[in-house]
Amino acid sequence: MTEQSQPGKPAPSEPATPTEPREMTEARHTMVEKQLLPRGIADPRVIQAMKTTPRHLFLPAEAWPIAYGDHPLAIAAGQTISQPFIVAMMSELLSPLPEDAKVLEIGTGCGYQTAVLVALGYQVHSIERIAELSRGAQKTLGELDSLPAELLVSDGMLGNPSGAPYDAIISTACARKVPPAWIDQVREGGLIITPVKRFGGRQYLMRYTKQGRRLGKDDLGLVRFVPLLRGVE
Repeated sequence: MTEQSQPGKPAPSEPATPTEPREMTEARHTMVEKQLLPRGIADPRVIQAMKTTPRHLFLPAEAWPIAYGDHPLAIAAGQTISQPFIVAMMSELLSPLPEDAKVLEIGTGCGYQTAVLVALGYQVHSIERIAELSRGAQKTLGELDSLPAELLVSDGMLGNPSGAPYDAIISTACARKVPPAWIDQVREGGLIITPVKRFGGRQYLMRYTKQGRRLGKDDLGLVRFVPLLRGVE
């Protein structure tokens, strides 16, 4: 993906919380200063959310030393937690929305992206097709007082019609095309943020804007995500 070469201003330091090792606090601040600001993440709300959401708590303890590295990491059930920059970038794409906007997240995973969206003040409805992951996310998010409006075990391709319409739908799994249910469930002028696989197997992060039954689209560059699959496990 395109990166900006000019570094941003360092984030102000904050003391480690009593419940968190200081090295984790310092690693998270370094992540913001070295990975996010130089690449153009500029929304103050997103920066604050990334600086305060403890990514390491969504990972097993043995992964804590690399929890804030510039890369995705494996989690349970053969899935991954996204690279911090990608989480911040996808979150910043929602910046035009008001704080109380209704957002449908496809792919709860371990719950890290969910927690960031909750920290941004959105009304988050999150779907995960793998029950084991949803249970783990619920536990961690509950302990952090970051539970969304809904955590559902369901087929993400079908969305969540009972909560529609949504101001935005954000997917952390790669689709071959935007599922029709998502188009139906996002409001007019709403956003769909999702990776999409094209011919040749490459994945591109796309921002779609609903315009009637059509989608205006912006190509935001190459990414790599787990595939969007049907059904529930």
